[in-house]
Amino acid sequence: MLRKLIASTCIATLCSLAQAAEVPGTLVRDPNLGGFDVHYLTGLNQSHNYSTFMAGVPIQLQARLTWQGPHGVPIATGQHAIVAFTQIGATNTAKNVQDMNFFSHGIGAFVGETGLAMELWFRHTNVQPNIDYAAQDALVWYQTHGRCAQSVIAGTVPTPGPNGENGIMCLSPTPAPGGYITPSAFQLRYGYHYWVRTTISANASTGYGTLVAELYEDSATPGSTPVLKQTGSFGFPLSGQNSPFPLQGAKPIYSTVARTPGSPSEPVVSYYAFDHL
Repeated sequence: MLRKLIASTCIATLCSLAQAAEVPGTLVRDPNLGGFDVHYLTGLNQSHNYSTFMAGVPIQLQARLTWQGPHGVPIATGQHAIVAFTQIGATNTAKNVQDMNFFSHGIGAFVGETGLAMELWFRHTNVQPNIDYAAQDALVWYQTHGRCAQSVIAGTVPTPGPNGENGIMCLSPTPAPGGYITPSAFQLRYGYHYWVRTTISANASTGYGTLVAELYEDSATPGSTPVLKQTGSFGFPLSGQNSPFPLQGAKPIYSTVARTPGSPSEPVVSYYAFDHL
């Protein structure tokens, strides 16, 4: 399954930043979540029907993410903010301010100190079939380490070297059918607007779906406009251990924004999320 994980037939396209339904908010360092924060944007779930997704109707989400602080100053502490589609498979995880469990499965993209990244969250139910007790893990792709897959928690894939040595499921630096993430000189800064766009689509006949991600940057100064910084794509299984939606239509697929802790003095990350068209 993992060998085929990055199979992909879709490449990113440039299109407008139009929006439909919209949700503003802020992500904080929530002590109940170990400094993480997650918000489920239930008002943006109208198009998240599992049956229509499997029939080929894409699901889309975009969020403008802004780290509050002195405008233009580089952010020194490693961290990122996430735009994703998730499922709550485990019932024994910590709960957020909405009194909802932290998601156990999902797929999406984020912006952090290295720019655009793409991530797939899952649990090892091939070893422990009970989702509540199965080991949590995630695979993530950055423009660093040869654009090879990195295991976030359980170490289920070889850790790639600085140039991708010993890595597996490595992406191309240019749009390619096998998945890619484009390079970019990038610096995460306070006060800048970062627009992360995610689109997922399914091809039930092949058993695989495709994520397309885009990162735009806007200096948030008078007359500025969003500038495309990076794009990426990879394929993912629609069923099995590494599926982002193992509960299929039994549980909702949530539009989701989240953040990692950053430093203890890190200000909030504001977001403005919507279904992009």
